[in-house]
Amino acid sequence: MEVQAAVLFLVLLNFQSIYCEFPIEYVDCERFPDFVFRDLVCRNNVLFQIPDRDNFQSVVQETCRNEALKVSYMNCMNALSGKCPEQYVEVAASIRKKMDMFCDGNDVTQRFQSVAQDMNSFNYTCSEAFVQTIYTNCNTEFLTQNGLNPSFLDSFETASEVSPRLMSAVFHCTKTKLAHNSARSEKCGSSWQQTLLNFWLQELFRGSIFINLSSADEQELLALASD
Repeated sequence: MEVQAAVLFLVLLNFQSIYCEFPIEYVDCERFPDFVFRDLVCRNNVLFQIPDRDNFQSVVQETCRNEALKVSYMNCMNALSGKCPEQYVEVAASIRKKMDMFCDGNDVTQRFQSVAQDMNSFNYTCSEAFVQTIYTNCNTEFLTQNGLNPSFLDSFETASEVSPRLMSAVFHCTKTKLAHNSARSEKCGSSWQQTLLNFWLQELFRGSIFINLSSADEQELLALASD
């Protein structure tokens, strides 16, 4: 049951594989899933799209360069400022953090460019199931240790409070577990650092509203490119 709870949680935070209509008038400002659906609709499966295994860098570059697409997304999300002004402050900050991680205006950020070489040598197909299992297990551990289940995401207030702690805990958990299983990554032709770096960059890019890392955790993640 604990693993199922973690999987349900991950599904809620990664709805980008689904598209549905969810007009602003349907948003309940107290319900976090409503914000997730709104974010999904505004992205329209294009902005922050889930990259194919081999084209992550090109997708990031295309997103950063497409100013019309970014403006359209922000205008769509900005409708929340009138509907849910208190909650939108946190939503807007989280969106901006996600954008700033990858885009500097219409260009890719220097810090993303600095890790591109490591991404080129990553065998995503070989490592995907392995690292996803670790990620799911780390989510399960956090939920269990904190007496939580996915219902904490029903409330926007609770989700916004818990999610930053969750993301940080899961990041460090996946880092530790991958380091302890470095031989498994090496069988795929990548170091555990490359595996962790690529997996988390994709999660940060495609993940919904509160899938972000703290500035300190971001620096720790990007530093893996030079390890």
